[in-house]
Amino acid sequence: MDAVVDRISRATGIEHLNGEREKDISLTYSQRFLYAGNLGGDHKFVKERHLLQWNLGYNYSRQEIPDQRTIRFKGIAPDRTLGDAELMWWAKGYNPSGSEDLTTKDLELGIISRFWSENSEGVYSASLDYTFKPLTWLSVKTGMFHQWKKRELYRRIYTVGEGHIDPDRPFSDMYLDHHADANIYRFRWSDLPDVWSTDYLNDAYSGLRVWDRTQASDMYVGTEQNNSGYGMLILNPFKWIEISGGVRYEYNRQKIGAAIPKGSNSVPLSNPILVDNPQALWLPSLNLSLKPSDKWVLRAAYGKTVNRTEFREVSPYSELDFANNTIMRGNPGLVSAEVENYDLRLEFYPDINKGDAVSVGVFYKDILHPIERMNESNRVESQFPVISYRNASSAVVKGVEAELRKSLDFIPLALFRNLSVSANVSLIESLAKFDEKESEKDDIVPERPLQGQAPYLVNAGLYYE
Repeated sequence: MDAVVDRISRATGIEHLNGEREKDISLTYSQRFLYAGNLGGDHKFVKERHLLQWNLGYNYSRQEIPDQRTIRFKGIAPDRTLGDAELMWWAKGYNPSGSEDLTTKDLELGIISRFWSENSEGVYSASLDYTFKPLTWLSVKTGMFHQWKKRELYRRIYTVGEGHIDPDRPFSDMYLDHHADANIYRFRWSDLPDVWSTDYLNDAYSGLRVWDRTQASDMYVGTEQNNSGYGMLILNPFKWIEISGGVRYEYNRQKIGAAIPKGSNSVPLSNPILVDNPQALWLPSLNLSLKPSDKWVLRAAYGKTVNRTEFREVSPYSELDFANNTIMRGNPGLVSAEVENYDLRLEFYPDINKGDAVSVGVFYKDILHPIERMNESNRVESQFPVISYRNASSAVVKGVEAELRKSLDFIPLALFRNLSVSANVSLIESLAKFDEKESEKDDIVPERPLQGQAPYLVNAGLYYE
């Protein structure tokens, strides 16, 4: 699948107490390519007592943004000027004598920015499953799974700013030893067609200047391999009971080659970093189903799962979200979360043939090192808010849920004969905990609801079959 998106967006708003407006114009062309392929087979032997299943897969995705252009203007509110305010826009940048303060945001973005990026990922997978049924009430299953994933991300950034300012220098030494004409670098909206000419861009830097803002931290390469195997038993000794249980062993290793951007934690240069996270886990599970009648089922389940880190969560790669004016940054110290799941559920099927069902249940999750998104900004208005990822020490999530599925064929109209409704409601309580020393050091509340966990969920749907 190949998809192309060509988009022009404009954002205008009043952000200053003196009534100045800001307008950002972004022209974006993006291309996405996606391929997914699988080849598998099922093989039965000895009167279907033996079943061998295998699968090979390959997925590939690529996203390219060949030239994203953003131009930043400022203007005066319509009620504070004479004439057509839409004609009174001029280039926005650093202006110490005007209403704009010296801000890292203005210097980082420049008056004009041009951005190129490419992100590609390939995933290879293979699985083999074997099922043996020695008795009618007993099944033995075993198998293995392998996955190899590789992601490569690269970007290049250029900005255009005032010719006499070096945005890479410290604020106290940012001015260069020459003069730039404010009438040139504060060009107006109507001058935009002529900006890419020697009148504005020249070797004397008397107007505008192009800066290559690309750093070593503007790329990373990540690989991840997962090797796992499992064994399980399924027992159905009586019609009213079914027991299944087993254990899965997983070895997962995630490696990322990247760089910490200069300026982070007072680092003057981009520092290379290798993230290597090997992890071996045993993941047991047990399920019990009791069926006192054809209409009632009581289910109890336990299982241990893992919430693995994603490349974007672990890489120190920073990405500016233009829509929200925030920086998204990964955390190389992040670790995967381990989850203990407990579930108890009662189900009632008033009419199995119609698919009607009513169920109520409770659940409990005990999470070790849950992953949360956190705002790590220093609360300085002149800088972009930074959103990153962090592990809490532990968390508990518990709640109750109810579900209803009902066919509408009881309504005496042909329209409702093949319609059904479904609804699900969950009430959830969560609590995340941080280590006391860590909470004092980073000014974090030691106990609070888990970030991203909603206190309730409501889903409803209308289906035609």
